[in-house]
Amino acid sequence: MVRVVKNQQWYQFFCLAFTAFLAWVFVMSLATESVGKGPEGPQADEPQYAFIVSPFEGTFVAGEYPGAPPFVAVGDLVTPDSVVCKIIVWEDMKPLKSMVYGVIEARLVEDYQHVIADEPLFKVLISAPPPPPPPPM
Repeated sequence: MVRVVKNQQWYQFFCLAFTAFLAWVFVMSLATESVGKGPEGPQADEPQYAFIVSPFEGTFVAGEYPGAPPFVAVGDLVTPDSVVCKIIVWEDMKPLKSMVYGVIEARLVEDYQHVIADEPLFKVLISAPPPPPPPPM
């Protein structure tokens, strides 16, 4: 019977020590996460960029047909529903929409260049969309 009491005391000591260790690890992880961090979120004066990427493998086409002007050029404003290019996949031209609101900063591929899935095609400077029009009265 004395042996059971000693084992039970050892078990209680072990649980207490292990709980203290886990609490120490948790506190240290919180302390190291906050060290060296600046204010949360992006800085107001830093420009925010997004990349329009190819959703699948194919051939990049900047315009409607060969020799046509491109859908968008550097400096053009794009909206989430703007078609920025087409990708030829198995002789089918699939339009690619912007999905962001901003200004085209750079075109990263040449016309009729082979692209792979998730390859960046355009660099876009993200800007705030214009305010919605007031409701009619």
